[in-house]
Amino acid sequence: MALLTLSVLWGAAPVQAQRSGERSAAEQTAAARSLFREGNRFLRQERWEDAKDRFERALELRESPQIAYNLTTALVELGELIRATELLREIENDEDVPARVLRAAVARREAIDPRLGRLRVRIEGDRSDVVLQMDGAELAWAMADVPIPADPGTHRVVALRADEVLDEAEATVAEGGEAELVLELPAPPPTPEELAAAAAALEPETEPEIVEPPDKPSRWWIGVVVGVVAVGLAVGLGVGLSRGGEPDPIQGTVPPVFFGGGS
Repeated sequence: MALLTLSVLWGAAPVQAQRSGERSAAEQTAAARSLFREGNRFLRQERWEDAKDRFERALELRESPQIAYNLTTALVELGELIRATELLREIENDEDVPARVLRAAVARREAIDPRLGRLRVRIEGDRSDVVLQMDGAELAWAMADVPIPADPGTHRVVALRADEVLDEAEATVAEGGEAELVLELPAPPPTPEELAAAAAALEPETEPEIVEPPDKPSRWWIGVVVGVVAVGLAVGLGVGLSRGGEPDPIQGTVPPVFFGGGS
């Protein structure tokens, strides 16, 4: 009995899953239809942001060229021409799109194309570890230094390195016009390893030789020398005076002879 019940349950599981999937798909289709109608109502009221929101929700629930086309109506009014043209191209490439929707998509894209502007983001400096953002969204490096399609209006580009803003700039693009902005990027700060290597390169390989000045004679030695010289001078003077007026023998001759005794 238990085995029979188990087999029944296993057999019923795929059927229940199929019914659940069908119910979910039906619910999504109904929700998408309701959102589509609400979006159309907002279009008639010129509530462009609300219409955009409803059509995006409906398109997420169900892929439909009609929903995508009506979404482009709101996008064009909001100035999001690039996104609108890309959606219109998707409609053009859909082989199953109704002819009436296809003709309308082609006509709208051809009317939008001349209104698109072009922006060039020129980068100068060190690009290592730098992230670019334009209008809050990441800008691929492949889009830098070349003119790229841009919606008319003011665009802000920011360069970041490790969440630090290095530079930022704004440019205004006119309909069908071109604009350029420049960001200057400084080099990244040196790493601790680079600082250590630079410090090691500055240190001398050997200790510098210290040359000591020659020892100066002490003052008591100077006094002794002066004293000896003075004593010598005094002795010499004394000897000279003791000789009286006797003439000194001529240097290099025989000393004079003196004979003693009576005559």
